[in-house]
Amino acid sequence: MLAVAALLTGAISSTVQAGPTLPSSLPSYELEWAWAPLELGSDIRVAPLVVMGPLPDLEPVGFLGEQLEGNAAYLRQLRGSQVAAVTESFSDALPGALASALPDGWNGHFSDARTTASTRTQLAAGLDGRRSLDSALQLAVDRLPGEVVLFRWISDITAEPLATTTAPGTTLRAADRLVYVDEHTDPVLAQATVGLALVAADGEVFLRYEDRYSFVITGSNTALRAGRDLARKLVTDLHPLLQEPTVATAFGP
Repeated sequence: MLAVAALLTGAISSTVQAGPTLPSSLPSYELEWAWAPLELGSDIRVAPLVVMGPLPDLEPVGFLGEQLEGNAAYLRQLRGSQVAAVTESFSDALPGALASALPDGWNGHFSDARTTASTRTQLAAGLDGRRSLDSALQLAVDRLPGEVVLFRWISDITAEPLATTTAPGTTLRAADRLVYVDEHTDPVLAQATVGLALVAADGEVFLRYEDRYSFVITGSNTALRAGRDLARKLVTDLHPLLQEPTVATAFGP
């Protein structure tokens, strides 16, 4: 992971609104951590996922530039839908991945929050660099219930059907998986920047983190699995930052 970490020590003031829907059954991962960034509160509200940028459009083209037809064209269209569905899977899985990382002694709970269109606009401005992300998070947290708000986002999703660049019948490694490439499997290699922030009701940013990850969509590695894996990778990579009892921020290249 290429990430630059910086420790911040100040408190920040407030302002927000939020709202997603948590899955009825959150995925559980066995992460052994001994420190929680949530000492000030146990009521964590989860804001809706913010998706930045357009979703990729997969061209129905084969290795030799030919237009795909029939079942091959249908499968390519399906793979595009699966890449898009990773955002929802990631959104649903992240609160559970984070909850499983907290110590057994933490007795808090996660619940939904609802955000207004103006709040989402403010967050988008912070994520695309038009304003400070910290100030956007502070604005977003005003008037929200709960003691802590979890924000999560995904941006700059790119995707490439491996069958357009790799000869049929090839086996290769993509995103730490061995995949077989032909028009019947049509694996897609994708990348996305994902991040999260934990912000107190008074505007203090406990933690914010962002990095870029690769994932592959195949017949067996579905959008549901890929999204859960993204959430798990993000939470696992937070471990070095959680060794410091201060506000932490990190962004990948």
